[in-house]
Amino acid sequence: MIETTGLVDWPGLVARCAAFLRREDGAVSADWVMLTAGITVLTVGLFTSAEYGLGDLGDSVGDGLSSMTVTRLDTILK
Repeated sequence: MIETTGLVDWPGLVARCAAFLRREDGAVSADWVMLTAGITVLTVGLFTSAEYGLGDLGDSVGDGLSSMTVTRLDTILK
């Protein structure tokens, strides 16, 4: 027999764990966890792949803008 020691009710804890494992609604929770994990992995993969493409695009735009000259607006309007 398991004795209760300290603040933990071991027999009650074991009984609650066994009841949780017998319930089928826990399987639904596990399905949602797996679905959420899959969506998270896909989102991280999407943002990671987009990061490299957008970084290259930003570099190209920055190079193009740095090579341009700025004309004063009053000289264009004359």
